[in-house]
Amino acid sequence: MVELPYADDLKQAEFPRIKAKVNEAQLGAVDKLIDKLDLDNSDRVGAKAGGPFKATHLHNPQIQRRFDCVKHKALHPDEVLALGDVSQYLNIPSIDCEEEVDALKVEFGIVKIEPKAVKRTADEMFKDDIMNQDNTDFKHFKTEDISLDDHLGLEVKIGTADPVSDFSLVRNKQGLDVACNGLTEVIKTLLHHNQSSDKLLSCVTLLRSSCCHGNIPCLFNEFLRSTWSDNLLKSLCTREKISLITRDEAEGSDASQNDADAFLCHEAIKTEESEDVMDDDDDLLDDL
Repeated sequence: MVELPYADDLKQAEFPRIKAKVNEAQLGAVDKLIDKLDLDNSDRVGAKAGGPFKATHLHNPQIQRRFDCVKHKALHPDEVLALGDVSQYLNIPSIDCEEEVDALKVEFGIVKIEPKAVKRTADEMFKDDIMNQDNTDFKHFKTEDISLDDHLGLEVKIGTADPVSDFSLVRNKQGLDVACNGLTEVIKTLLHHNQSSDKLLSCVTLLRSSCCHGNIPCLFNEFLRSTWSDNLLKSLCTREKISLITRDEAEGSDASQNDADAFLCHEAIKTEESEDVMDDDDDLLDDL
């Protein structure tokens, strides 16, 4: 079935008038091109009603292909049907309007302009003045605005090389909870490999302040309790007086100020007792 437009599909579009001065020769050239492109030539003298797209002039390719298949099976019943070329069933008229287009170019002076190669000196190519202009946004550019991981669809994780910078990136991309959980894993990795205390202190301080300001104090408190058996973390927190987050610092905390003081003091007393025991052992060895 050949689908044809109905009367409801016709739209009358209104276009604004072109404010340009044209002469009769130019109008005639445009009219000739429009007449040449008009496929419905039923209003022309001697033309068939409906033009070349009338049903009597244009066959349905689906029906024609079916007839060919029936004919092929009747004449060659043992052969396989070959794939036919549908274009052979379409008798689409060709329109030659090259003469009208050439006349249109002459009347309106249409000339193809080739782009000229612009010669630039080395000073113009490599000058950095544009970087210092006030109207540019280069000074507001941040490296965090463009991430290769975003384009590749990779997940951003916090590494041990620069965990503080990675934490800011993950927090902006995936949220504070994901960043804090990732930072806890990095701290555990640093403790396992006995990394420098400066990097470890920066991570613990950043984790505590982020959980405190982000109102997730239980995350830090649970982490501190679970990893307190590590001697490196214990000595670092005792020296810097890093304890549990209290209710006065963040709502929702499960520790009071007395709990935080007792937690830190209890471990400090244990540390002093262990040092005293070691000193007593050294004295006994000296006496022997």
